[in-house]
Amino acid sequence: MDRWDRLAVPLSLSLSGATLLSLVGGRYRIDALRCSSWPSLQTNLWAAALFLLAVSLLSVGWLRLLRLCQREAGPSARQIVCAGMVLYFVAGMGPPALSDDPLFYAALGRAQAEYQASPYQPLCQIMPADDALLQRLIPHWRCGRSPYQAGFHVLASGLAWASRGSLVMLLRCFQAVAGLSLLAAGGLTALALRGSTLRPAYGAALVVFNPLSVIEGPASAHNDALLALSCAGFVLAWQRGQRGGVLLAHGAGLLVKVSSLLLSGLLFAALALRRLAPQLDRVRQRRGFRGLLVLSAALALLGLGGWLFYARPEALFGPSHLPWEHCTRSIECLPRSILRSILHRPREALFVGVASRLLAGIWLGYVAWRASQQPHGLLRWLGAGLLIYYLYLHPWSQSWYLLSLLPLAPWLGLRMSRALRVVSISACAYYAAVLVGNCLEDELAIAAFDLVEALIVLVPPTVSLLRQRQDG
Repeated sequence: MDRWDRLAVPLSLSLSGATLLSLVGGRYRIDALRCSSWPSLQTNLWAAALFLLAVSLLSVGWLRLLRLCQREAGPSARQIVCAGMVLYFVAGMGPPALSDDPLFYAALGRAQAEYQASPYQPLCQIMPADDALLQRLIPHWRCGRSPYQAGFHVLASGLAWASRGSLVMLLRCFQAVAGLSLLAAGGLTALALRGSTLRPAYGAALVVFNPLSVIEGPASAHNDALLALSCAGFVLAWQRGQRGGVLLAHGAGLLVKVSSLLLSGLLFAALALRRLAPQLDRVRQRRGFRGLLVLSAALALLGLGGWLFYARPEALFGPSHLPWEHCTRSIECLPRSILRSILHRPREALFVGVASRLLAGIWLGYVAWRASQQPHGLLRWLGAGLLIYYLYLHPWSQSWYLLSLLPLAPWLGLRMSRALRVVSISACAYYAAVLVGNCLEDELAIAAFDLVEALIVLVPPTVSLLRQRQDG
C-alpha cells in the first residue's frame, strides 16, 4: 500500500472536522456577529454539538495519524506537511469565530498603517469614535493598548497596509500567517528528530495535525502560532548544538510576546545553574549552609510577596480598576472570584493571587534546577515544567497558549506526552460552552460557565496524569 493511501483515512477524518469547523466559523464570525445579534439558545446548542463533532473528528484523525507515523512504512514528514496545507486551507475557509483577539490585532495594525500612531496608545484616542472596527471590539478593549512587541507590530502594520482597508482580508491574512507558522513549526520539529529514535513524521504530525493547531491557528489566527515557530527553531538549534540559532530563535519569540520569556528564562536559568554547579557543590559542604539557604529563601519570598501585594503589577494581576478578578479557567480563579464577588473581600482575593504567583515562581525555579541537573533531559524538563505551569499555575488560562509547547512534545516523557495530547483535545472542547454562554450578563451565570469551562479543560489531563502515576 502506498504511503499516500495510508494517509487517506486520518486525513479524511481531519478534513471532515475542518469542514464542520469552517461552517461554525461562518455562522459565528467575529467580524459580523456581536452579542446584540447573538443566535438563539437552540441555535447555539446545535452549533455546540456540531463543534464537538468537529473536535472529535480532528482528534480521531490526529491520533490515528500519530500511530501510523510511528511505523516504518508510515508517511514521511514531507507528506505530513503537504497534507497539513490542505487541512489548514479547509479549516481557514471559515472566518475567525471563537475569539475576538484577531479583531484586536486588526485594530493595532490599522492604528499604525492608517493613523501612523503608536500601538501603545489607547485605541480610542487613535481611531475615530464611529470607526466600525473600533465599535466591533468589546467595550473594555476599545481603549486598550498593545500587550505585544515590536516584531508583531511590524507584521500587523504590514498586513493592514496590504489588506487595503478590508477587515475580511486582514483577518484572512492573520489566519494565513498563523497557519504557515504552524506548518513551518511542524517541519522544523521533524528536522530536529532526525537521528533520534522517533520518526521525523511523528514530530510533524504532533504539531501540524494537532486539533489545537488546527483550531487556534488557521481557524482562529492566534499570534501564539509565531511562538510555536520560535520554539521549534530553538529545539532544532539546540539539538544541532547551534548557539547562535538558539539565541536567534528566542530573540524572535521575544519580538512577538513577553510570554516567550517563560521558555527563554527557564532555559537560561538552567544553563546558569549548570555553570554554577561546581561552586554550589563546594558551598553546600560548609556547615550551616542549609539553614542559611532556607532562611534566605524565606526572607526572599516574604519580600517578593510584600512587593507583589502592594505594587500589584498590572502584567500579573490585571488593571486595578477591573470590577472582577483578572483570571479565568484556572484553579486559583475560583477562590479569588468567590472572595471578591460573593464575600466582597478583594484584599483576601489578592492574597490568593500573590500566593499563587509565588507558588508558580517556586515551581519554575525547581524546573530550572532539575533541567540543569540533566543535560540530556533539558528539553523534557522545559516542556513538562511549562505544561504543568499552564495547566495549574497560570491565572489567565487560554488554550492557544499551549501552541508554544507543541514543538517540545516529542521530548516529553510518556506521562507528560499523554497529558499534552489529552489537553490538546480538552482545551478545544471547552469552546462548545463558549458558543452557548458567550453573551451572558448575569454574574452568577458567567461564573458558572467559567467553572464548567475550567473543568472541561483541566479534569481530563489531570485524570491522565494521576492514572499514569498510579500505573507507574
